[in-house]
Amino acid sequence: MTNSEYIGKSLSKFEVSSDDVELILVENGLTGERMLDLKAAKSAICKSLGVWLPIFSSVSEGGVSKSWNFDALKLYYSSLCNELGVANTTSPSVRDRSYLW
Repeated sequence: MTNSEYIGKSLSKFEVSSDDVELILVENGLTGERMLDLKAAKSAICKSLGVWLPIFSSVSEGGVSKSWNFDALKLYYSSLCNELGVANTTSPSVRDRSYLW
């Protein structure tokens, strides 16, 4: 299995296109038909989804609409972040600003 196949199969349940898979590969330097590097592939998915999640929603254009299971995608992203030890960019955070008073 290659990085491309792994990412494609992992994201197929969320209807991510093969063009988007190629974009993930290029953005994260995983181009070429290399053998699977599981940690690099999961990190690539996590980095890209962190940027894409704010734009995933329902899209309607020209009488055709497309929607994604946003909650499932967000849960998948959250579990990847926990597994990789990366900060989840979609979860709200509370910051202590009491020093400004």
